[in-house]
Amino acid sequence: MISKTQTSISKFEEFFATTYKDDVFEILEQYPDKKSIIVDYPRLEMFDPYLADLLIEKPDEFIDAAETSIKNIDPLVKDADINIRFENLSNIISLQYLNSKYTGSFVSFEA
Repeated sequence: MISKTQTSISKFEEFFATTYKDDVFEILEQYPDKKSIIVDYPRLEMFDPYLADLLIEKPDEFIDAAETSIKNIDPLVKDADINIRFENLSNIISLQYLNSKYTGSFVSFEA
């Protein structure tokens, strides 16, 4: 049986190999000078809404899966420490409403 993490790694591999292929190879070529890839959340949401929702619900697990998928794209960079950063999240929370209900969730806020 395939676990949810293995499935998400495969989905992220497909996402990066299609939607962010040029960006991924640029990061891999410039590593270690450049270590982060910035992902537009709406693009992930268009690619796979379920995966995007899981990212919001369980960010630690799914950011790890995204980082693993980058390493799987090019076996020569298995030891590379590539960071995935997300921008334009759809769940922007005002600081006054940020409370324990959001603990463990991936949120964005404006200050």
